[in-house]
Amino acid sequence: MITYLALGIFLAGALALGCVFVVVSQVARRGPTPYPEVAGRAYRLRLFWFFALGGILAAVFLTALPYVPYANYRLASGPAAMHVNVAGSQYSWRLDGTVGTGGKVDFAVTSLDVNHDFGLYDPSGHLVGQVQAMPGYTNHLVLQLSEPGDYTVRCLEYCGPGHSSMFMALHVSTCKTGCCC
Repeated sequence: MITYLALGIFLAGALALGCVFVVVSQVARRGPTPYPEVAGRAYRLRLFWFFALGGILAAVFLTALPYVPYANYRLASGPAAMHVNVAGSQYSWRLDGTVGTGGKVDFAVTSLDVNHDFGLYDPSGHLVGQVQAMPGYTNHLVLQLSEPGDYTVRCLEYCGPGHSSMFMALHVSTCKTGCCC
């Protein structure tokens, strides 16, 4: 569906460009035009294209904004039901806390040595969320994990020769908010 829409937009743009070429070629056959007449038209045309392209870019931006692959900001607001401290060090992760489905989870991520990147993948292998882990600073990643199972935590920033082995499993149980697992 989207490819047909893109094809239609491309063909409409190609047709419009072809029409512009035909008009320009017909005007060019008339011969030279005095400079003051050309300058006035050129400034008006330049102003038209500036606003036309600005409007098109704004429309594309506003249309594509809902498809940006970042966490939903409404999800990140409000208190988290579960809090998990995460510390990265070469070449392992340490998680303090339990994670269950049915509520928001606040991952407080830091590093004990060098920069890391905490990446959380769901059981089917899709990236759920990621945040930078830096020494001396705590970043928060608030997620709602709706599917129980074994999630994978990976480092997404090269941190040394053992980087490729820096991953661990995180078991997410079917516990609801406020229960002990």
